[in-house]
Amino acid sequence: GEYYQKGINLKKRPDLAAKFYERGAELGMARCCYELSRMYHNGEYYARDREKEVEMLELAADLAVPEAQYLFGEYLLEGSVVDNDTARAVSYFYDAALAEHADAAFRYAEHMLRSGMESDSIFGTVDECMRFAADRGAHGAMLWLVGYEEARGKYREAYLMAKRLYLEGNSDAALYMGDCYMQGRGVRRDKRLAKDFYREAAAKGNERARRVLE
Repeated sequence: GEYYQKGINLKKRPDLAAKFYERGAELGMARCCYELSRMYHNGEYYARDREKEVEMLELAADLAVPEAQYLFGEYLLEGSVVDNDTARAVSYFYDAALAEHADAAFRYAEHMLRSGMESDSIFGTVDECMRFAADRGAHGAMLWLVGYEEARGKYREAYLMAKRLYLEGNSDAALYMGDCYMQGRGVRRDKRLAKDFYREAAAKGNERARRVLE
């Protein structure tokens, strides 16, 4: 199915991909359920069908596909596509985090923060869980750590985390980099370079960067 869907050594045939995925889903193959959910979501071969998407996504989540656990958890958390169920969402996030899904780990760290959990037996403290998520690429966790390190007076660490975010194209990080160079936080002060970062953040739609440049 994946070969036909993505055109790997074969001509792209969404119709055949769908047939293989359907057969795999009938046999209880987790990845096939997940790929079918994405096809229904994207309107690929099938007409977009939210009900079918959610049905396949939930099956994939229950069959331990980390991407499905994260996405279905998001649906449960926001409560617009399915009924809100925070406890169940957190359970999916936790399981996906165990499989090293970055954004799921971030969501679990947020849950720890909101619920007042001091630590988790697997992920440790909130900041350790955030670092776990950040190390695997979760931008939300990186942004949280920038603020966390700054609040502790660890300006160099905050700058280095922001720099990593910036290199990955995050506009909020460009703004923060501008602040660092303008105020000399964690790096030598450089007003010219600060303005370059502000311009870049403004060009990406950051309103505060625009106001700073006015």
